[in-house]
Amino acid sequence: MPVTSETIGLNWGLTTQIIAHGENLLIFSDALYEVTPNGESEKKADYSTGTIAAAILNDFLYAVDKSGTFSKIRLKDWFIEPLEEFFTEAKKIKALVAHKDYLIVFSDKIWEVYPDGRSCEMDNEDWSTTKSVAILDNYAYVLKTSGEIFKLNLDDYTHKRLSYDFGVANTLVAYKDYIYVFGDNLYEMNPANGKHWIGQEDDWSNTLAAVSTSTNFYAIHSGSDGNLWKLDVVE
Repeated sequence: MPVTSETIGLNWGLTTQIIAHGENLLIFSDALYEVTPNGESEKKADYSTGTIAAAILNDFLYAVDKSGTFSKIRLKDWFIEPLEEFFTEAKKIKALVAHKDYLIVFSDKIWEVYPDGRSCEMDNEDWSTTKSVAILDNYAYVLKTSGEIFKLNLDDYTHKRLSYDFGVANTLVAYKDYIYVFGDNLYEMNPANGKHWIGQEDDWSNTLAAVSTSTNFYAIHSGSDGNLWKLDVVE
């Protein structure tokens, strides 16, 4: 299905992470901003320490900075609590997602990390080349630097390779019933078998970060303009 795109913002070139907060976006740039679907932005917190991963769990935003320190940000008032001793493997984190009542951390291994600080290693294979992770139903779709995409069952952490065709891709998102991969084109991928086709014939390999909500998905380009794009699928 073809994908439409429109620019809704500029000057987001310093972005390191973008996550969904309802239908709005939370963008980690020179500070933490909340952005509406039409591109209006509001600064929420002075948090600009180079966020490498972030996820919302319950009423808190968990973020990891480039030093490997977790912070817990309370969403009702944006109070920031550094968690100095929270998950000692944080310096190795490549991606972070929320699932059920815990966080899933992708580093050199896969870990479940709970709000009280407990952690459990779930898979001891090497996941240190993870570039991006998207959740669809009860599966995680993992893009590695090799261009491979793996499908990971979140019940037992068994996994299989779906594709190895995305060597220039930087990120992926789950939207509606498909996985969208930002590479030399914007690809739509069937999550069942890895078959994929071009959703938009344009170069998206300079995408810094991307995320989906229930009504759209979004991407930010690198470069001086730092365009924020809103995308949708033509049914």
